[in-house]
Amino acid sequence: MKTSRIHIILFMLIATLLLSSCTNRKKSRKVRKKSYPTMPSRKGKKKKTYVPPKTSPTKKTKGQTRSGGGSTTYKPPNSRPGSSTGGTRVPSSGGSSQTNKSGSGTNVKPGVPGGYKPPSTPSTPSTPTFPPDPKPDPNPPSNEGPIVVVPPPTNKPGGNSGTPTTPPPTKPPTTKPPTSPPPTTPPPYTPPSPPPYTPPQPLPPSTPTVQNKSDLLPSIEWDFRYGSHKTAGRLFTLDPFSLPVPGERGLTLNAVTCVPANGYRGYYERERVSKKRIVLHFTAGNIKSDINVLTKQKDGYAKWRLSVPFVIARDGTIYQLFGSGYWSYHLGTGAVGGNDQSSKESIGIELSNYGPLIRDGNNLLTVYSKPSRPDVYCTINETHKYTKLPTPHNGYQYFATYTDAQYESLIVLLRYLTTKYNIPRKFLPERKRYNANYETAMFKGINSHLNYRKTGKWDIGPAFQWNRVINGVTSSRYIRGGSGGG
Repeated sequence: MKTSRIHIILFMLIATLLLSSCTNRKKSRKVRKKSYPTMPSRKGKKKKTYVPPKTSPTKKTKGQTRSGGGSTTYKPPNSRPGSSTGGTRVPSSGGSSQTNKSGSGTNVKPGVPGGYKPPSTPSTPSTPTFPPDPKPDPNPPSNEGPIVVVPPPTNKPGGNSGTPTTPPPTKPPTTKPPTSPPPTTPPPYTPPSPPPYTPPQPLPPSTPTVQNKSDLLPSIEWDFRYGSHKTAGRLFTLDPFSLPVPGERGLTLNAVTCVPANGYRGYYERERVSKKRIVLHFTAGNIKSDINVLTKQKDGYAKWRLSVPFVIARDGTIYQLFGSGYWSYHLGTGAVGGNDQSSKESIGIELSNYGPLIRDGNNLLTVYSKPSRPDVYCTINETHKYTKLPTPHNGYQYFATYTDAQYESLIVLLRYLTTKYNIPRKFLPERKRYNANYETAMFKGINSHLNYRKTGKWDIGPAFQWNRVINGVTSSRYIRGGSGGG
């Protein structure tokens, strides 16, 4: 009996040990399944398995959320944000449940309060059942704005994202009442100053098909005045100016200063001498050749004083080469009364004109023509370009005419100079007008180059309209354009 009791007790002990070992093995298996991956050991230590604290699993039931945190909406398996599962719209982010604005379904109910603790023994969740989709409400609540679906742009690559967007509500712009500026006292009125005188610039003349000398004169004068400002390769500085004629209401002298751009001034003497008379000339050339000769620097001479202060072009432009109070030689060697004294006491004025012409068949040639190279000024049929004298003067019967613009500019210039230098507005009588003697040379008034040279000069002869100039200068008042032309 004792032996059987001992055997029974031993058997029960062995069975108890076996049962306890089996139980421990089951528990260790469960811990391994739920454990995280083992971390590598450091410094030769054995690997340790991290065992997380026991947490009670959340019971997944319909309409409930996880315990211990904020309310989290239940998401069925294999669902993603923005997708529909089982006929119900699943929101894309957690948080408290809201009414679905799209009207395609209803969000799930809020979860159980965070204080709820589910039982420690996990339970197998049952398959959730969902109610059928409700019909969309045709009249949404007033506190919610209407949903605006913006179609994706078609011109950009990657186009349609498929997700409707609702623009944020915009606040109406706040309008502030207009504020009136503080009253200010306006500044006193200042009248604008008149602009300086600028003569109108004419259009360049067209090149004639038949290039006679007279046809080229307009283009030559335009190029020097408005184009290149050059003659014989020399550049000139041109500055227009305007001066009122002393004692003449409404009469203005318009002229242009013309000096070499290189600064050369040796063609006149800066010595002021009292002026007693005005001597008229013509240049026997065009405006470019005229200014070139009258401002030329001759080789071997520090000063080659051969010039006049004024040259009047065929278009009426008055070029001033130096101040009219200074002087330069303009009468020539052998002049009656002496070239020095007569040149100092007089003011020379040159009119740009070719002077005497030579007839050759139906053409009129200049004095520079040669048998091998005829220089045609015009044809015999162009009667407005020349003047034919009844009898030859000093061997010539044909002379190039002056323009109306030259006559008008000459009259204004003579009225200005006679007033400025107190020169009498007198002319030689016609019977003495073309004589060269001491009386005509020392005449106080207005004479011409013919009164100083007995031979070799023709300026200014009977082809000049003396009466027109005399009437314009001696009249009490002169108005431009009031007299006829030649």
